[in-house]
Formats: sequence, C-alpha cells, structure tokens
Amino acid sequence: MKYFLVLSVLLLSCNKHSQQTTIPVETTAIVYYTGPIETDGCDWETFINNMYYHPDSLPDSVKQNGLHVLVTYSKINDKFICGIGATAFDIIHIKSVKPQ
Repeated sequence: MKYFLVLSVLLLSCNKHSQQTTIPVETTAIVYYTGPIETDGCDWETFINNMYYHPDSLPDSVKQNGLHVLVTYSKINDKFICGIGATAFDIIHIKSVKPQ
C-alpha cells in the first residue's frame, strides 16, 4: 500500500512541458511547402528570422509556397521531427496570420 501511494504521488506530480509557450511575437515570415510527410517531406514550414519553424496549425488561406505573411506566434517547448535526415524543427503556435 505504501508503494502505491508513493507511485501515485510521483505520477501526479509530473508536468508536461511541451505545452508551455512563450509570449506571443508579431513578425514577418515566409511560408514554404517542403513536401508530404509520407515521402520524407516536412509539410508546411515558416521561415522567421533565418530559422525554420513548424506551425502546429496553418490556415488554408496562407498555404501558398513562398507567401510572405505577417504572423503572431508563440513557441511551444517541443520539436517536430521529419524527413529522411530526421530534421528537428521547433514548433510554433500561430495566433494570427495574414498575407502581406
């Protein structure tokens, strides 16, 4: 019984850090389509300040390869791994996005 209580306390005290986000930032970005994940692409990526990020969701209205956008986003403490070389991209949560 004592071990059950200790195990329960340990399991309930674990935090999931992958959902923590940073303060929202507004900046310009370029949207790129890198190909379908099934064929070793990385789907849609955003290029912000010389870095590629994987958006957790991207509206269809801005899914145009090479499109320049104004985006408000927060970084999520998690990685998106894709491609034949297992490339790891930081994940961002897009709060708002519109074409420039």
